[in-house]
Amino acid sequence: MLTTLLLCLSAHAIPTQLNHQGRLMDSDGVGLSGEHELTFTLMADAEYDVPVWTETLSVEFTNGYYSVILGAN
Repeated sequence: MLTTLLLCLSAHAIPTQLNHQGRLMDSDGVGLSGEHELTFTLMADAEYDVPVWTETLSVEFTNGYYSVILGAN
């Protein structure tokens, strides 16, 4: 019974949002600037290419750097 209670409590600890930061550069190695649309996808299995979750965001870039919160929508 204690195991069941602990499993139930831990299930509520799973975050629904994720902070993601990165840097994108063009083919010349120059960091992107301005607003660009990015699509983030979580795949169930890379072999079968089955998306479990997808979110598209307009992201502001500064010298290629960006930061987004996934799962906010």
